[in-house]
Amino acid sequence: MKNIVRFDITHTEPIVIKHNGIVVTSDEVECLLGTNEFTIEGTKFVVNDMLMYKMGSKEIVRHATTNNGIWSLKYEYPVFSWLHNKSQHGWLIKEDNE
Repeated sequence: MKNIVRFDITHTEPIVIKHNGIVVTSDEVECLLGTNEFTIEGTKFVVNDMLMYKMGSKEIVRHATTNNGIWSLKYEYPVFSWLHNKSQHGWLIKEDNE
């Protein structure tokens, strides 16, 4: 199953959306193993919503930072574990790989 992040952004000025340094031209991206970074460069935009596995919504947006005019969200793959941790839903049982 792919780890897909869907987002909804409104803007009145041009913006550049990047995922892991690559310019994004659609409203969804696929996560990669490890740390991922979603950035938005520009002014006069609002990130209305972000969904991972149809979960998170505005909760995800609150974990973003803005530095030097660049909106940034760093998150981990697998997304479900990252969301579970950030939403403080308690602990998850690790896989038994023995």
